[in-house]
Amino acid sequence: MRVTQKDLDAVLALINGGRKYPEVGYFYLMGAYGGLKFVQIVNESGGVRDVLPRIGYVGKRAMLDALTSYLEGRGEARTLEHYGIK
Repeated sequence: MRVTQKDLDAVLALINGGRKYPEVGYFYLMGAYGGLKFVQIVNESGGVRDVLPRIGYVGKRAMLDALTSYLEGRGEARTLEHYGIK
């Protein structure tokens, strides 16, 4: 199945949970070198951090897999926190 920008945008909407660009904490995809990088705005000046620094710039399929894993991991972390497991 071909991964489209619409597929990536749907997962990013879930991750952002109502945050809008350019709010601090907003996640988005930065494009360069023919690939995409997952970043988050960290200050009012628009500075960003690389959320998944080990993968660098990747294609849409790899990015969709990474975003899905990030979303699932974040959900797991919240579940563990809810039950007081660290």
